[in-house]
Amino acid sequence: MDLLQACSGSPQLLDEILSSIQHGIILTDKGGRIVFANPFVKRVLGFAPDELKGEDLSILFTPEDLAHLYPNLFRMALEERPFEGELLLVRRDMTRFFASVVIRPCLDPTRERAVIVI
Repeated sequence: MDLLQACSGSPQLLDEILSSIQHGIILTDKGGRIVFANPFVKRVLGFAPDELKGEDLSILFTPEDLAHLYPNLFRMALEERPFEGELLLVRRDMTRFFASVVIRPCLDPTRERAVIVI
C-alpha cells in the first residue's frame, strides 16, 4: 500500500503527517477558504491552526497585494500553475515579513474537489 492509499483510507493519518512537518502548511478549498493549518503556522504567523480554519487565505496578505497579487496567485493555482517565490505576508499582530512560499494545486483522487497547498 502506498502513502496516498493509506491517507485516503484514514484522514487522521494525513492530519498526523501534515501536523508533524516543521514548516507552515495551509490547505484551502478552491474558493480560498482555509480548511487546514498545521501547528507550525503558530510560530510563523502567530495564528493558532483553529483560528485560521474557515478564514479566507487573503488575511495573510498585505492590503496592497489584495487587489492584484493575491487574485493572480490564486488564479494560477486554480489553473494548475504552481508558484514558488518570496512574498510579503502579514502575521496576526499585523507585522509584515518576507516568506518563502510555495502554492500548488492538488486534486483529490476522485477529482471532485480541488485543494490548494500553501
